[in-house]
Amino acid sequence: MALLLAGATTARATLAVWPIDGAVPAEQRAALETALVAAVVEGTHVDAVAGPDRSALALRKTGGDVAAAVHLLGASHCFVAHLVSVADGQAVGLTLMDHDGVVLARAREPVLDLDDPPFAHLVKTVWRESNKASASTPPAIEWITGLRTGLVLPFAPNIDLEPQVALHFDGWLTGRRWFAWLGAGMALPVGGEDAFGYGSTYLRLGGGAFFTEGANAPFAGLAARPGVVFSEGESAASVALAASAGYLIGRDAPTRGFIDLEIGWQASGIDPQPLETQGTARATDTLRPIELGLHVGIGW
Repeated sequence: MALLLAGATTARATLAVWPIDGAVPAEQRAALETALVAAVVEGTHVDAVAGPDRSALALRKTGGDVAAAVHLLGASHCFVAHLVSVADGQAVGLTLMDHDGVVLARAREPVLDLDDPPFAHLVKTVWRESNKASASTPPAIEWITGLRTGLVLPFAPNIDLEPQVALHFDGWLTGRRWFAWLGAGMALPVGGEDAFGYGSTYLRLGGGAFFTEGANAPFAGLAARPGVVFSEGESAASVALAASAGYLIGRDAPTRGFIDLEIGWQASGIDPQPLETQGTARATDTLRPIELGLHVGIGW
């Protein structure tokens, strides 16, 4: 456990920040209480309890932004001790925040005699909440099963192609900053006058990265889609490559939602022989369409 000092003992001042990872050893609670008493009563910076210099350096790098400093240090939770103005003087407050600066618990006691039980009660209250938060920390690696649907618009030179409706069953193996895809899906043409229609069934294998570790996280990924394309009773093996970018909502909730934009390329090609000719394309041309898809989904 490291201690960050973020200011002096003035009204509404942040006194100290303790970044913590997981459950905090119970024997360190005495050091927390001692440091808070020193910070509030004596106005000291409690350097003796400060720990590694990197804690103070993190605050300087972030311009005193408490949440950003804790994020920079990679802690899962943090205590923030502060002074606040109240009607009859000042109060000492303790706040528990998670890695993204979200407030999980807070408590406040008037500044009277910090040796009195109310202050000890304040520390114990928030400490107890910290252990609850540590116990409820999301797992480092998780499996998510999802269902995804969307509209796909294929494009190829010199030929009109029918739009498609896609349905995917997706499995996500996720960490806080990465994910891997293992799923299966299909895309079916939905009709178009004088247009060439094709469909496909495929596996979806790939992975990517989340750009934040928060509950709502933007992501980007790459995937290969080996499978079968079909049209007018004809079928052939195929391989498509795809890149996607999207947004995952509620990743720590029992039910998640997501939306993504995917650009795919039928790398192995499609033979439009069943329709003879469309537009100016010859029956012997091999199509390698670009597929633009917008999808929404839900996961558990």
